[in-house]
Amino acid sequence: MKRSLYLLLLLLIAQAGNLFAQSTDRTAAAENVLRQLKNGCGDSLYAASTPQVQGQLKAESYNAIWQQLEMQAGALQGSAAWQQKDQPPYAICQKRLEFERAALIMTVTFDAEGRIAGLFFAPAPPAAAPPAGSETSDNINNSKNASPAREHASFPAGDAREATVKNGKVQLPGTLVLPHGATAKRPVPAVVFVHGSGPNDRDETIGPNRLFRDLADSLAAAGIASLRYDKRTYVYRAETASISGGKLDYDVETVDDAVCAIDLLRHTAGIDPQRIYVVGHSQGAMLAPRIAARSGKAAGCVMLAAPARTLDVLLREQLRHLASQGGMTAAQADSTAESMWHKLPADYRAMASAYNPAAPMLFLQGGNDYQVTAADFSLYQEALRGNPRAHFVFLPEADHLMRPLEKQAVPADYQRFVPISGKAVVAIRDFIHQ
Repeated sequence: MKRSLYLLLLLLIAQAGNLFAQSTDRTAAAENVLRQLKNGCGDSLYAASTPQVQGQLKAESYNAIWQQLEMQAGALQGSAAWQQKDQPPYAICQKRLEFERAALIMTVTFDAEGRIAGLFFAPAPPAAAPPAGSETSDNINNSKNASPAREHASFPAGDAREATVKNGKVQLPGTLVLPHGATAKRPVPAVVFVHGSGPNDRDETIGPNRLFRDLADSLAAAGIASLRYDKRTYVYRAETASISGGKLDYDVETVDDAVCAIDLLRHTAGIDPQRIYVVGHSQGAMLAPRIAARSGKAAGCVMLAAPARTLDVLLREQLRHLASQGGMTAAQADSTAESMWHKLPADYRAMASAYNPAAPMLFLQGGNDYQVTAADFSLYQEALRGNPRAHFVFLPEADHLMRPLEKQAVPADYQRFVPISGKAVVAIRDFIHQ
């Protein structure tokens, strides 16, 4: 829910076939897929897909993809060269696409026979070159598990250091920020940041905005430590399901790793193990009470723009809002939302439909948020009416990233920098220090 829906466009990646006898260059075929998407050649793309993909995607579904991308990201402005990585039996081709309002990485997966086995669009890392030796946008295949290096801000009230959240063979690089003066004899409270939907980095980067990094800075100044880390789907990308035992649901994608992050903080010098809070954003906010319950060690939760309704309902509502901006009818929006919903893994859809988040904590909601709205906020207020442990802060001017805007947000607003609301920071600080 955090990102615009073009960042949620996740299509099926088929399962194993026969091994490649030798490496085959599929970049020309990938370019042809892109060309056919742009030209609305859904019939050709359908015919070139594996039976598994054909069972999920029809020709009309292919035809809707590019229209949806342009409606929300703007016209295509340029692109980089294709890069190929072989993971037998698959060849994975990736290309950076520069749209008017966003940059995306397009991934096309081919099976051993050259059929389309998967299609994936994800947020591209910043175009600026990172430090030497790190993964870059033009060399995205040089390390299958590496995340792009980030230049961390200098925190005047704290020190940033590298940390790794480990969950079995899963290793997620992150950043620990300790306020100055935090020691074993003078421990401080801490927060674990939990991402929204999609393959987010540790900062929750979208355009020039970095919600988690900005919050870490502000909370350090208030004497609160923080841990943020690259999400499992960001680090492992198309390999997420395989490294996760073939399963992908809320627990695998988010909850299990967040529980390990809490445990890491509990064993970090300078952190008070009795005052560790979960700060979740969007989908991460919805899952915060589940994380706290599974851990049994969290002192409380902060829910930023928390959905109270299930993902299928939110997809339909978001697309209807965006349809009014891009010329689609409500019926077309509903059809697209239904198609997107059924392309999510079955385990993911099952948990998304069954999970009903409702736990006492601090709720923050923006009035200019189009992705999670006041309707969700009101549902939590009604469910927890009279509960002394439930605190609610409504910020009429804030959007989904807790930034003050002059009107209700649209996807283009995410591509301009706006500082986080000071009122939101104060509310979180006061809740943790109460």
